[in-house]
Amino acid sequence: MSAPTPTATANTNETDKFTNLTDLLKEVMVEHDENEKNGTKTNTLIAVLRKKHYWPYLQVKQYFDRSGLTLLHNTYKRDDVSHFAELYNECRSVVLDLDAPIGKNIVVSLAGTTPTIMHDIAYKLHAQPADVCEQSYEGTVVFVYYHVDKWHFSTTSCPSVNSSRYRHPTKTHGCLMNEVINKHYPADTHEESRAMFTATLDTNKAYSFILVHHENQHITDHTDEFGADYGVLVHIGTRLRKEDVPLDLQDAKNQIDLPFIKYAGRFASPDEAMNWLSSREPKHTYGFVVKRKTEDGKENMLRVCPTSILEKDEEDLGNTNMWMNMLHVYKQNLLHFRVEDYLTKYHPDWKETNPGNHGYVIHTAFKTFNDILYDLYRRTTYYNKTTQRYTMDKTLDASLAPMIRFHLAQLRFIQTSTHLFGPLTYKAVYHYMCFHVTMKNIRMLIRFFASESLVEYPIHPAALKCIITLNQELSKR
Repeated sequence: MSAPTPTATANTNETDKFTNLTDLLKEVMVEHDENEKNGTKTNTLIAVLRKKHYWPYLQVKQYFDRSGLTLLHNTYKRDDVSHFAELYNECRSVVLDLDAPIGKNIVVSLAGTTPTIMHDIAYKLHAQPADVCEQSYEGTVVFVYYHVDKWHFSTTSCPSVNSSRYRHPTKTHGCLMNEVINKHYPADTHEESRAMFTATLDTNKAYSFILVHHENQHITDHTDEFGADYGVLVHIGTRLRKEDVPLDLQDAKNQIDLPFIKYAGRFASPDEAMNWLSSREPKHTYGFVVKRKTEDGKENMLRVCPTSILEKDEEDLGNTNMWMNMLHVYKQNLLHFRVEDYLTKYHPDWKETNPGNHGYVIHTAFKTFNDILYDLYRRTTYYNKTTQRYTMDKTLDASLAPMIRFHLAQLRFIQTSTHLFGPLTYKAVYHYMCFHVTMKNIRMLIRFFASESLVEYPIHPAALKCIITLNQELSKR
């Protein structure tokens, strides 16, 4: 994984760089003052995002250390956020202090523009002489910054590395990072080790690292570079917080001289980067990052990798729970690559020891959800294609569970924004389920309908069995 350096904005004029986010925060403050029932300002922010149909594309997570901070982040690359694309891009991962005055709410913007993924053959045709190419590493981006007498360790979508987990079934990214730091700073507690590490850092700077660990890999094995049981932090960015200025990590004075801190090699030219990539075994390289200046002075980023790696990156989610991976494949709805194809290609041993029609179980659950949502949408909503407006049966809608009402509201938004030519069809609802609903919300639907007490939503016993099975399997680590 690769990421731009963190943008530190605590002491800069954030209204110039985050115009859309600043406008949103102004609206949140007005809403909070006028409507106290929302409770905290974080809850008001969530309420505004829901009202404007920005949620769940933008997610909000509160810090649990009583720091008063809130993390606002987007859900990576999407093609269904055109109604607020500029705001969406500003909110790649932003730490907010909602109690600060307007104009000083942004503590730090942890990540910039999402890099565009490109396979090596395509890049060879579009390479530019001025491209700056650096080696890329597979891992988790960790941001380290100081705020109100405390050092924070965050990821793009988690306020704390201690609660961030993905590749490993039990260890968090905080645990893996502790293993890396403790090798150089052994101490009685992980907190003491981290304190010895941050003592070498500058509180006026914001840092970004890639946590590269042998237990945090999915595609690339970096053993040939870092050795067996490797664990390092690749330093990829530092910015001065007050001036919001990125530092050149190629300059030795801006580097951190510690054994577990590594730096990506920079290539002399795009041709050298391509020659390096072609000389490597795909399993031992994650490709390289390209930084390219645009005509307006902004910086675009590409990640170039072999076609085989790009293919696996798209097809295999790499979760330790196999059913999460299969659910991901199903949601892509590809005619040439189904759930059973995925198992045959990437996990034949698991398929052999876990026989069954796994795709059928997932499809039955999805079809059941689709049947219910489509039926309720037609019963609660009448759309007039002449006026391009809808009327709603508010009494029936109010009687439904909040989760169902949320999805019906999302469908109505699609109806009046992109499906203007007629009432939503069954196929349109299925498209919504596959391409608009996040994995988290799909799992919430599965848990909701797995309850056999939901008599108001009659489900065929065979379909209910599939939903309950899917819920049980997804609950395992």
